[in-house]
Amino acid sequence: MQTVRVLVVDDCELTRLSLRLALANREGVSVVGVAANGLEALDMAVASRPDAVLLDLQMPVLDGWAAAARLKQIAPEIRVVAYSSAVELGNEQRRDASGIDAYCDKGAAIEELVNTIRPVTSRSLQAQPR
Repeated sequence: MQTVRVLVVDDCELTRLSLRLALANREGVSVVGVAANGLEALDMAVASRPDAVLLDLQMPVLDGWAAAARLKQIAPEIRVVAYSSAVELGNEQRRDASGIDAYCDKGAAIEELVNTIRPVTSRSLQAQPR
């Protein structure tokens, strides 16, 4: 199993740290960085080239919707997994327009989150030599 490199993006510091710790303890997952808003996420994604960006949708400076759309323009190979409330994720048209590849509700268990990230990155990982 290849390691999935993940960038965690959330404006809540506690959420960022919790996700970093929880994901770091999962086999086959590596957290390459954390960002507090969409603008930081874009800079970090360009620099670290993660396989996936785990992205909150409601953030200051540049929200997750706009960050996902910009990220897909500059690095379409990076998969975007929205991690937000069910209400926000219910907007399918907006989700599709943003280029979000998958989504997981913030209330989900960590194993469900990992099981959401892995499938969307498996195609891109197979195409990339490591």
